[in-house]
Amino acid sequence: MAPHGVHRFYPPSDRAHSLEGCYLAHDLRTRADDNRPFIYTNFIASIDGRIADRDPVTRRKRVPPLIANPRDWRLYMELAAQADVVLTTANHLHAIASGRSDLFLESAKNADLRRWRLARGLSAHPKLAVITRRLDLPVVQLRERAPEVLAVTGAGADGKKAAELARQGIEVLVAGAAAEVEGKHLIKALVNRGLRVICSVCGPTVLQVLLAGNLLDRIYLTLVLRLLGERGTDGLVREWYGDHRGFALHELYYDHAGANGTGQLFISLERQIAASGKSPV
Repeated sequence: MAPHGVHRFYPPSDRAHSLEGCYLAHDLRTRADDNRPFIYTNFIASIDGRIADRDPVTRRKRVPPLIANPRDWRLYMELAAQADVVLTTANHLHAIASGRSDLFLESAKNADLRRWRLARGLSAHPKLAVITRRLDLPVVQLRERAPEVLAVTGAGADGKKAAELARQGIEVLVAGAAAEVEGKHLIKALVNRGLRVICSVCGPTVLQVLLAGNLLDRIYLTLVLRLLGERGTDGLVREWYGDHRGFALHELYYDHAGANGTGQLFISLERQIAASGKSPV
């Protein structure tokens, strides 16, 4: 295996694989069609299931520094690059606006991913759809840093704030009659705008919304082989949905040059389609 390559255990492969291009090779844009969008999400976790901690300065949730690493981030960017739209949260948008988080595909190291999109007739960046109840977005700071931003909210959102965002060039989509965003209405609103390849980089709350509607097609999970252990930390899901939320192994890589000297697994899991074959969207 090459010094900085990854080994594919499933489907079995005897040759070394370059890290770059592992997820681009999945060609996710071919998975959506006129009848159904393709919806996927990405997480990184320790082996005890920890996906977030609190930044001691901002008090906002973040990926724990002991598992965050540039090799995982590269594959995260490959997933974002293939999307029409990336679902995110107001928390992440504030981090982008303040410079505490990289903007998707903005930096020089992602130039190849911008070229990948442009070669396929896409914009240089995917759109961002921020799920927000308060509609409290850093519009001024985002103008120079973000691609097109959509705000997605529930019917109970503040009408004056929605009108002000619209005045400032942020389109506001209402996804459902409830106070909170509803999964099926969220996806329908995006599909109606021609956005069919949908990548969620949100946390467990939005994952819950997608699972509740049986909407998620694929889960990408980086599992860092390190125990962190802390009370009250987020796991991926909080409720049990039954057998129809089953996922099958799609691909499995081992990366020995992972996070802070610790190996990691790159796992992709495919949704098991219900026997009826009917689309939930």
